Amino acid sequence: MRILYVHAGNMYGGTERVLETLARERSARPALEPRFALCFDGRLAARLRATGVAVDTLGPARITRPHLAMQARSRLARIIQRDLPDVVVTQSPWSHAIFASVARRFELPLVLWTHDLLSGRPYLERLAKRWTPDLVICNSQCTESAARAIYPWTPTEIVHGPLSFVARSTHGHVRAQSATAVESVVIVHVGRMVPLKGHFALLDALAELHVEEKWTCWFVGGAQDERERQYERALRQRVAVLKLDECVRFLGERTDVPDVLAEADIYCQPNAAAEAFGLSLVEALGAGLPVLATELGGAREIVTPSCGRLVAPASREALVDALAWLVQDSTARRALASAGPARAWSLCNAPARLAQLEGCFERVAGNVAA
Repeated sequence: MRILYVHAGNMYGGTERVLETLARERSARPALEPRFALCFDGRLAARLRATGVAVDTLGPARITRPHLAMQARSRLARIIQRDLPDVVVTQSPWSHAIFASVARRFELPLVLWTHDLLSGRPYLERLAKRWTPDLVICNSQCTESAARAIYPWTPTEIVHGPLSFVARSTHGHVRAQSATAVESVVIVHVGRMVPLKGHFALLDALAELHVEEKWTCWFVGGAQDERERQYERALRQRVAVLKLDECVRFLGERTDVPDVLAEADIYCQPNAAAEAFGLSLVEALGAGLPVLATELGGAREIVTPSCGRLVAPASREALVDALAWLVQDSTARRALASAGPARAWSLCNAPARLAQLEGCFERVAGNVAA
């Protein structure tokens, strides 16, 4: 089956990691032939092409510029006529609002794979509601519940994002590059520079972390637009105000995140609001790290008492206590870490998730044909 994934492609985060994994792990399900149509030719397009898959660019479509949207739709129509895909999959309300009509024009099976919590209120979601998909794929139970606000009667399927888990050995090069002592307990946070990810909550908790053990915190992730650059500058200013300069490191955008995780000791991401799922949490579990997160959204479906801890939202005291416990108790860290890889594999291993997707696409194609 030829599956055409339609996406913006201008940013790189969890959704984009999922698409890259689909491309890299496609040999696990040879019957699925992934193809990609992206509006922006950037980091995602380059990483997809490096796997050898077909990637077409549609042009910088804009909802606010109808002529650009029309041009992008015309390009997608030509791609569909050329490649004859069996299923078209949009990856967000934005791509669905712009491109669903093209799939419908060709009477193709249409799937919306949502990676965010929908409410039906934003303008883009109201536009997307005009085109009912044949199936909504949701990355978590909370995402599925939220999707009912837009598509109350559409069939849904929960498919956690597929990930590749590669064992890494610790060589110490990340600690050396970041001037982190070998004996330091490393707390790591991986995520985009956006308020949702809870950077400020973690910094405020670190300022109250009074333990004898030496610790260091790594923030991994780089700003991708001006708003994120402003946010990162505010974070750095907060580090200075809290006098955390000697123990907080900004590692920036990394292509070796598995190596970074392999050299850390604790993963902490105290989200400020509910997140649809949380691939970074799963990746940390897969790397054998105990995970500390906020009891919100998808984290509640990922982190169990066997592999980490969830703390109450906006409870600085609870976050400080949990951090202090994990920094000081190496035995507890090892016990939680030992359960992480199996938990991550059960949630997101690529072969199983690709098999699940194949079943979804076969059912959708069969129902539309019937």
